[in-house]
Amino acid sequence: MDAIDRFFSCSETLLNVLQHENDDRDGKVQHVLQLIDEREKIIEEIKKKNGYQLKDHPKARKFVEMENNIQKEMHRLYEEIRSDLKKWTEKKKLQKMYINLFEQVEISDGRFYDKKQ
Repeated sequence: MDAIDRFFSCSETLLNVLQHENDDRDGKVQHVLQLIDEREKIIEEIKKKNGYQLKDHPKARKFVEMENNIQKEMHRLYEEIRSDLKKWTEKKKLQKMYINLFEQVEISDGRFYDKKQ
């Protein structure tokens, strides 16, 4: 299998992993990073051997379409992680406020101020 076919296969696998809903997001992210590293190595190999003849390949349109889908799915995953991180930060902030409920309140109970002199 030549480098272009390996690139196509790796890209398909990456797209499938990104589109597949998985409860183990950490494992999914690790798998995505591994596939991205593999794709990067294959791209370097293609650049060394073939130059930039990828646009002349019969599957060129499929490559572009697949790359656009990969970008969309990567952005969706990024936004999902960002949203969860924001929720976690807010939850942590609320929990801290609940624990230190009276930290910011001035207590003036039991004081009597006589205005008459």
